[in-house]
Amino acid sequence: MSIALPVKFRWPYAISASLLVYAFTTAPGLIRDGRNPDDWRQVHGAPEGGMPLNWTTEEGRWAMEVLYVHVFQERFLPVLQTGLAAGVFLLLSWILARQSSDRDTRPFATFLIFTLGVHHVYMINALTFSSHVFAFPLALLLSVAGFKCFERGILQGFGARVIWLLIGAQCIALCAALYQPFVPFGAVILFLSMIRTHRYKTRDVGIFILLSAIGSCLGLLVYFAQAHLAAQLHDHVPTTNRIAMPSLHELQGKLETALQLLGQIWRGSLQRIPWAIKTLNTAYIGIGFLLGVALSISVLIRNPHNWVNALRILMGITGILLLPLLIWFSFDGQWIPSRAVAYVGLLAAVFYLAVDAEIRARGFRSPVILGLPLIVALTYASMAPFIWGDQSEMGDRDEALAEKIMARLAELEGYDGAPFRIVGHIDYPDLAWGDMIGWTVFHAGNSRPGIFKDMYDLDWYADGGLYEGPKACEAFPAETSVYLHHGAAYVCLSQSPGFSGNLMCADSDRPEIGRICVTPKAVLRFSEICASSLRGDRIDVISTAMPTARSVIQGHGHTIHGGCFYTAGWNGEVPDVIEVSMVSGDGTVTWSEKLTLDAIWNPSGNTE
Repeated sequence: MSIALPVKFRWPYAISASLLVYAFTTAPGLIRDGRNPDDWRQVHGAPEGGMPLNWTTEEGRWAMEVLYVHVFQERFLPVLQTGLAAGVFLLLSWILARQSSDRDTRPFATFLIFTLGVHHVYMINALTFSSHVFAFPLALLLSVAGFKCFERGILQGFGARVIWLLIGAQCIALCAALYQPFVPFGAVILFLSMIRTHRYKTRDVGIFILLSAIGSCLGLLVYFAQAHLAAQLHDHVPTTNRIAMPSLHELQGKLETALQLLGQIWRGSLQRIPWAIKTLNTAYIGIGFLLGVALSISVLIRNPHNWVNALRILMGITGILLLPLLIWFSFDGQWIPSRAVAYVGLLAAVFYLAVDAEIRARGFRSPVILGLPLIVALTYASMAPFIWGDQSEMGDRDEALAEKIMARLAELEGYDGAPFRIVGHIDYPDLAWGDMIGWTVFHAGNSRPGIFKDMYDLDWYADGGLYEGPKACEAFPAETSVYLHHGAAYVCLSQSPGFSGNLMCADSDRPEIGRICVTPKAVLRFSEICASSLRGDRIDVISTAMPTARSVIQGHGHTIHGGCFYTAGWNGEVPDVIEVSMVSGDGTVTWSEKLTLDAIWNPSGNTE
């Protein structure tokens, strides 16, 4: 089963074609990236030893902090990272091509894996993080290297097997220290060995499974130990609150929606892409799965005694299709960012290549099988420049808006240049491809918009993410959108009714909680105590009548009337009764109470 090419697709063609496509479609976008909200916070590095570069403390990604802070000296270095990323992607594609294809098709397989993997919309979304352009492909390479080490231990003696196991475990640990969601990706090597029945004996696959299980567990133990040590060396308290095992109730809910999410992942629905592309993705995966099933049935029909090989093929293709779901079970809630499964394009390519290689080994030939993934790869490559162009346009719009805001503040009578507060948010629907692509720095809930600090060389961050302000205002640039209130300047990016009127509120018995108010779009907390909460700690507010209506209050407060107020989004009607809980960084509920809401006039003024 070979592709009918006018000339043999040799290595010089494969490497040149890969880099040429990368240079025209992706490299310019990486170099001119419009900066997503995280980029604006990270461009000035890590003030006070932690925020906003809190990878070690809050996310357990100590190697990411080492790479960016100590190796790159807290600089994006876009040209260098773009080149390094290309080299790592090429090496990764070559390893995967060796695993999934035969010698004759290996150069073309490398080109196919590289093109589909790099230009898939999920990978583009991941690469919009300017500090991670090199780190993300490096993490994927480390995960694959770990499982390749486990594979090398199959035919070794006990001593050599232990050495390869330890090396592989350290690779897994380093992958997790860069980005935990990419740890499962290396298991594609194991699933490919199941499909490649002509290359791997069943006994060897069994040993591979055992070594992979032991090595992966050992690698995670090494990772946790190293992450804890790294946090202590930084004088931090590790919380790692983004990755945690779900409760039994949450696990049951995930199992009920797993197939639906799996379909969304493979269709590309975690991003906003054209309907035609989603249809192409669906057809691509559906045809690939049917080819795998047909291959398995063919093996069984030819020789019923080969039922083990038929089962291996089914297990291999099923494992590859289910692989993106593994990390989801360690995420809090039903949502998963597309960057956590950025490797879907790589999986899609090797899936077809492995099935093609096994069909070819049995004497069947058809260029159509590898033609379909080529069409998908070139489709994504053609779409990539438009995505990167919109990302750059987003950055230009953000900078233009920041300039207008600073100009209005300069004209505001009484404003002394202190940190100001941003109420509401803006969106760019015409630039939004979903997730972080086209997500403006002025998005809802962004408490630290670093754009002003970078553009105007300030020594402070603006206070963003306020869902409501104290006064009613219209959206910027309306006359009432910029105002002073008790010495603090406010800029309203969207219309706000303010909280100086009549609101539905309740007072807690705990002074550190204070007063909780709920409006149709926000939860407000007013307290005379302005102490900052520990990292990871939060206050949950849930409607007792509709548990899906809930909000999470985190972060620092904003001074007002001798106290502080906090805001968070709300996604339901104003309830009569709410349940308020204090939750620690590890998810433990330390205190909870139910409050009945009543109308209170000017709730912030009554806290004095």
